[in-house]
Amino acid sequence: MGFSCKRYLNATLLLAMSLLVFGCGGGGGGGGGGGGGGASDPTPPATIIAGKATLNGTGLAGVTMTIAGATSSTISTDASGNYATGAVANGSYTITPAVPGYTFSPASRVITVASGSVSVPEFTATAIATSFGVSGRVTAGGTGLPGVTVTIAGAGNGSTTTDAGGNYSFSGVQNGSCTITASLAGYSFAPFNRAVTVNNGDATGQDFSASAVASSFTVSGRVTLNGTPLAGVTVTIAGTGPGSTTTDASGNYSFTGVTNGNYTVTPALTGFSFAPANRALTVNSADLVDQDFTATPLSGAIVIDFG
Repeated sequence: MGFSCKRYLNATLLLAMSLLVFGCGGGGGGGGGGGGGGASDPTPPATIIAGKATLNGTGLAGVTMTIAGATSSTISTDASGNYATGAVANGSYTITPAVPGYTFSPASRVITVASGSVSVPEFTATAIATSFGVSGRVTAGGTGLPGVTVTIAGAGNGSTTTDAGGNYSFSGVQNGSCTITASLAGYSFAPFNRAVTVNNGDATGQDFSASAVASSFTVSGRVTLNGTPLAGVTVTIAGTGPGSTTTDASGNYSFTGVTNGNYTVTPALTGFSFAPANRALTVNSADLVDQDFTATPLSGAIVIDFG
């Protein structure tokens, strides 16, 4: 009886141990199954930087986005103006948009990636003007001078006339160099012209100062004989305003009120020849002085010196 009880206890102990070992194995299998379940979980999403560029509220395609930082890259916006990087590392990044013909607000953005994707606020594009204005004012004595013809040549071509306030302007001028010139009969201008460079912006303040010029001028000179003044010589001016005068006691002559144009001045006195025989002159908005002549007695002429 005692023997049977012992065998019974031994058998019970073996069964318990078997169950324990099986349970541990099953637990391991369960652990393995748990491991298998871990392997089949979805991969965590990559950390990315994403955003958009717009023009007048609509996505702008083809914008080059430069991402500089721990993971640098260059990408372009799609047809809807959106962009997104590949996986990036944590850190600070500067994002800069660029496309020809546009500026952006802001010019760049600085963002920080810290174990999570970042949605960047929009960049707003503004189209850059391709042509510009050139303008100024023409004054005379500080007052606007109307009716002045102003001409532009170079990056822009054409002419216009100053308004009642002396103002002028040109539009549609391309980037580059041009020359501005002002003109009006009876006036001179300072500066004579202006060299202007248009560089992605309007060129304003291209002003001129006008000064009235005389409408008639003086032609004068002296006639001498052997270095001595010769009085009584008839001097004639022929052209748009012909006339004559006589040299004074000092041999001087003068014509006033002579307008712009071409003239011939000729001296004459019986018994004398002159060098030059005459002078061909052009009056061009200025007096002509020192139009001198030298007299020589003709052969057989009697020269009386009253001195």
